[in-house]
Amino acid sequence: MEAGTIERWKRHECRTEQGIFFAAGDVVLLKEAPEGCYESSVRTSIDNLVAASPDDWFFVDPAGEEIIPGYHIVFGGGSWEGEGFVALERKGALVWILHLSDKERFTSVRLEGRHLRAVSGEYPDRFSWVIPLDEPEKLRYKKERV
Repeated sequence: MEAGTIERWKRHECRTEQGIFFAAGDVVLLKEAPEGCYESSVRTSIDNLVAASPDDWFFVDPAGEEIIPGYHIVFGGGSWEGEGFVALERKGALVWILHLSDKERFTSVRLEGRHLRAVSGEYPDRFSWVIPLDEPEKLRYKKERV
């Protein structure tokens, strides 16, 4: 049986699809929508993705981490230019990983209440993010020119 999200995360790997990968094995695939947000295009399982494309994993390249009481947040880029990820762990256990293929490496993250505030991008564009901890699929961003 193919290793799931948690086992692959321990090896610093994530799926290549653009989406949110939950530790329980469910996945929300994302597509960009107007007005600085993404919408859920499909809700599926990691098993379905692996069955369709077993080799579609990449190594994450962490740029940093934030350790906040009760949370551990890892962020950075991927194997290809344009990729970025944010992973949330709570009390030492993975909760979810956000992977985006087109908004560049995440360079900073901070916790504000029940939301993560994050920054991704490289010259000439930068993206400011608001990611709800409990519903990361409702993330929003604002594009800025640097």
